Amino acid sequence: MPIATLRPKGQITIPVNILKAWGININEQVEVNIHNGVVTLIPLKRKETPVRKDIMDFVGIGRGMWGETAEEVDASIKELRDSWTR
Repeated sequence: MPIATLRPKGQITIPVNILKAWGININEQVEVNIHNGVVTLIPLKRKETPVRKDIMDFVGIGRGMWGETAEEVDASIKELRDSWTR
């Protein structure tokens, strides 16, 4: 799972692979919200989302989000499961 770092001046370094997947560029503004402890960043200038006509267009869209290897993905899932309130 990619990690972002909070800097002393309140800045957050977002990993390059997340920025590329997100399609946001340097100095673009984002709307920042918090709801139930979850922070969301929404670009103010949204690009038009391409129309996807085939389900196969989605293949690989989440690659790397939870890890690069099967072991990293399993560890991410275990960490998420362990955080659930039971």
